[in-house]
Amino acid sequence: MGKPKMTPTGHRGIYQVPGGFLLRPRVTDPRTGKEVERARTIKGVGLKTAKAEFAHLRQEMQEELRRGGLQKESRETVSDYALSWYERGLPNWAQSTRERYLVALEQHILPSLGSIPLRDVRRGDVEDWRVEMTRKVNPKNGKAYDNTTINGWLRVLIHMLKDAVAGGLTEQDPTLRIKALPEVSGSLDPSGSQEDGAYDADRKSLSWKEMDVFLAKMKELYPQFYPLVKFGMASGLRWGELSALMWGDKLSLVGEGGREVHFISVVRSQYKGELKGPKTPKSVRTIPLIPLAMAALEEQKETLVRTGRPVGPKDWIFPSTRGTCRRGSILTKPIRKVLEKMGLDRRFTPHGMRHTFNDLVRRTAQDGVLVRNMTGHTDARMTDKYSFPDLLEKNAAVHRAFEQPKPNPGDSRPEKESSGVREPQEETGDQTGYRQKAA
Repeated sequence: MGKPKMTPTGHRGIYQVPGGFLLRPRVTDPRTGKEVERARTIKGVGLKTAKAEFAHLRQEMQEELRRGGLQKESRETVSDYALSWYERGLPNWAQSTRERYLVALEQHILPSLGSIPLRDVRRGDVEDWRVEMTRKVNPKNGKAYDNTTINGWLRVLIHMLKDAVAGGLTEQDPTLRIKALPEVSGSLDPSGSQEDGAYDADRKSLSWKEMDVFLAKMKELYPQFYPLVKFGMASGLRWGELSALMWGDKLSLVGEGGREVHFISVVRSQYKGELKGPKTPKSVRTIPLIPLAMAALEEQKETLVRTGRPVGPKDWIFPSTRGTCRRGSILTKPIRKVLEKMGLDRRFTPHGMRHTFNDLVRRTAQDGVLVRNMTGHTDARMTDKYSFPDLLEKNAAVHRAFEQPKPNPGDSRPEKESSGVREPQEETGDQTGYRQKAA
């Protein structure tokens, strides 16, 4: 992926761009106390000339303020603003966010909207762009981009334009009443069945039955990744958190009746091998380990010991063959092949393991604070900001979720007399460590 096309020069507000310089002077409006920006691109000059032009442009802005008001700069385009907006956002964004925003801007937003003067962007331009994106074809697979992907680009565009409005660079907000595209389409099973597993193809998670089959196929086709995938399904960790776990992160407490309860502490993440803290402050958390997750850890440790790999407190739980943190791309092909064997047309990525965990826990109608505390989400905001579930509460919640699968929402049929409880079972060939209780 390319780098930003704007390079800081060491002089505030002056950036080098292909063929010239982007000037972004700021002055403070005495009426509001806010800084107002203006952008101008000049071509075919050196840094000395750019500095002189910057000072001249800033003086013009100050003169206009003294005369009673700063006139909007007509020559600044969406591309001009996007370059500086991206540069200012870099210190505040995670590396993955930087790359995602850069791709959205360079490949999907600016080719269509970049030449429009920023102050002239209207709501109709944004709506036309959104329609254009629904017709755009992904060159990798020859198919149209799905609505979820387009909505991700739309969020970047809205974020940028709202910042322009807040900075006084445009008089109206062209994003007002712009809605995201619907992300759930298609229908359930044509027979009308809404049993577990009858999901539309736009889902990013797996149902109970699909998860059972998925794990079984993964063990059959790619046994080297089976413990990793199984633990991902049973823990709901982000990939950066999952791949940065160490054996010392596993801990135990004594629960009710003296029973030992196991947890995993999420205290770090990694991106392309670079260690850092988890995504948000609330992402630092401790989550319960259900039997499915414990079985995955035991299988992984057995494999590492058998192959002479270290399993000390500071060693990775799921290391690469070189002993480093794994990248999520390692699962792209295995997941695709497993879905093909299942005959399942689903946009499912390594992050889908987290979606699956979140979906299964949510469907049990557990306490929302407990669920967010386990997944590391920040919303709902004020309610869980002042809520602190203890470890044993979280353990009970996640065990209930994985032991009592619920029918899909909207299933109006009466439940059968059998409880449908999934119980842990001893090693009897069931790859997931669970079986369906007989009626």
